[in-house]
Amino acid sequence: MFIRLYSKEVVNSLKKAGLRSGDKTENQVSVPPWIFEQEEFVVPCLRGLVDTDGSIYERKSGDIVVNFKNKSKPLLKDFKQLCSILNIETSSAGEDAVQIASQEDVQKFISRVEPLKARGF
Repeated sequence: MFIRLYSKEVVNSLKKAGLRSGDKTENQVSVPPWIFEQEEFVVPCLRGLVDTDGSIYERKSGDIVVNFKNKSKPLLKDFKQLCSILNIETSSAGEDAVQIASQEDVQKFISRVEPLKARGF
């Protein structure tokens, strides 16, 4: 989906909320600080991150893995912190990725966050 806005007022409001225009990798974006303040913001933020830049897949062993991949280092750090707020442990999955591999934590993530990509798991 591509949305164009031609209102300086709307753009300025989004910038005040902590959003930046442009490429998220180039800008090394992060999650706005106010998201971390309440769990009611944490859950939908995690859902959006996984549904846009994440994957949920089954290994040959039958284990389910939640993976979040992004070239923005602050965003990877924020994903880990958001999961930590929900008592979900993450681990590194390479230079540009974080994963949730513990089956207990995967189930906790899927049941709490309800990402669209989890349909069928």
